[in-house]
Amino acid sequence: MGKNLLALLLNNIKIKKKMILIYLLAVVIPIVLTNLVIIHSIRENEDIQKNKSMEITIERLKYHLNESFNEITEVSNYISRDLKINEFLQKEYKDNVDYYSDYISLVQENIINNFYVSQALESIEIYTTNPTIINGGVFWNLRAVEHTNWYRIYKENNQNMVLYPYYEENKQFPPKLESNRTISFIRELPNGSNGYKSIVKININYYRLLANIKNEDTSNNIVIAYNDQVIFSNHGSEKKNTIFRKLESKEKSKFNLSDSFLAINDRWDIYISNNQTNIFDLIENKKTVLLVLIIFNFLFPTLVILLINKSFQDRIALTEQHLLKVEKGIFERININEGKDEIGDLIRSYNFMVVKIDELLGEVYKKEREQQKIELAKTKAELNALQSQVNPHFLYNTLDSIRMRNLLNGDRESATVINELAQLFRRMTKWSDSYFVTVEEELAYVQRYLNIQKYRFVDRLNFSIYVEEECKEHYIPKMLILTFVENACIHGIEKKKNGGEISIIVSAQENAIYIEILDSGVGMDAKRLRKIRESLEKNDVTTSNWEESTGILNAYLRIKMHYQEEGELEIESQNYTGTEVYIKLPII
Repeated sequence: MGKNLLALLLNNIKIKKKMILIYLLAVVIPIVLTNLVIIHSIRENEDIQKNKSMEITIERLKYHLNESFNEITEVSNYISRDLKINEFLQKEYKDNVDYYSDYISLVQENIINNFYVSQALESIEIYTTNPTIINGGVFWNLRAVEHTNWYRIYKENNQNMVLYPYYEENKQFPPKLESNRTISFIRELPNGSNGYKSIVKININYYRLLANIKNEDTSNNIVIAYNDQVIFSNHGSEKKNTIFRKLESKEKSKFNLSDSFLAINDRWDIYISNNQTNIFDLIENKKTVLLVLIIFNFLFPTLVILLINKSFQDRIALTEQHLLKVEKGIFERININEGKDEIGDLIRSYNFMVVKIDELLGEVYKKEREQQKIELAKTKAELNALQSQVNPHFLYNTLDSIRMRNLLNGDRESATVINELAQLFRRMTKWSDSYFVTVEEELAYVQRYLNIQKYRFVDRLNFSIYVEEECKEHYIPKMLILTFVENACIHGIEKKKNGGEISIIVSAQENAIYIEILDSGVGMDAKRLRKIRESLEKNDVTTSNWEESTGILNAYLRIKMHYQEEGELEIESQNYTGTEVYIKLPII
């Protein structure tokens, strides 16, 4: 059942639409789905590689930072154990000369300079409560920095060693170095013989560490934070004289990976993310080849299907045209290269059928034509004999008798049409009575004519007549409107399969009558309309080479003869849309 239903469904689809379905289902959709799967696979693999790369980057950053911090810790250990520095800090100096003598001796022995072997180290500052120490160089009085933030944080931490990043806007102790951004390692030194308290503050080279982080893969966005403050970042501006910005929760959520590590005694966080994988970036070097492949994948199957469809469609369409002619009694052979497929077999069978039918009809038509000629000659002779004997009164009486018979038989519609025909015939015989008629009389005549045509065309013809009251008594040439109405019926509506509508509008304005005859018939093309206009300009119907223009030209000549330049006629038409006739006549 399902198979038969599918076959029935496919049988009701035209070949052109079937070819489109084949193209969509067998070419477009598979190519699109395949490309989507490939792109998804590449993107997924790229995400995996990026995640691995980010994990390696995090581990590398943790290693380098811990290594730098450990180097600083080792330097502090050396200072803490150095006896000469301890003695220097505990000694009470008599005067400045005594202090500088020991300080120069300490410097000459390179005790301090030996600690600058670490690349992570920027400067060393040793603070002591010994009042005889003079501020300068490495050694400073502790009381001078007790009000600073870094010292306050160190005291509040209650730990021997503290690693603290901070921003100091106005550095005074020691004088300003490279920048106001600082990471300091602070450690208390052991008390000496005189009990003076001392601490060592080792400033880490902030921008050396930042440079190392910026040298990481630029496709990764890296942020290293301490207490939710961004200490390092490889993107954005890291200016020397700006405070550390706060890392918001919303920004944290945008990172792909995060990890933390302990530096001295505090937790530091590393956040890392990577921009969304872009398949076009991955194949940037091959984009030309990819574009060519995509175009080929769509263009080549499309061309093949179009060629195959053309092979089907052209021959099927031609066969359909000839079959329609057969319905009208026209039997013509299909003169093309039939081909050797099933459609070619069908065309050959059709041609054979047409030849046989044409031969049979030829014999029948030949006999019928001979018989018709005999009957026609006989009929013409009889008509010619009777024609001279028929007078108008006899025709009026005959038509009236037929009308009464139809009324008695209950056929009111036919009776009405016969009455209209009788009235038309009566008026035609009185043509010489008057050359002009009122608009009302002309439209009454047109009404009768259209009623007869309505009876003939049934539902294929609709018409409407509108006339302004003041126009009814004005005179116009007899049968002027009827000429164009007849043209509209015969050459417009009759030739249109579905029929159409005729509208007649008569109005008055500024001492002139305006007549519009509009139909929705087959119309005419631009070439034919141009020839009719040329024939009107030259007053020569032969230039139009179109028999229906004869009535139009006669009407135009009558307008010009009676109204000269004051009378106007305009014709507008479009093929398969309809024709519009505009007439302007002066009121006389």
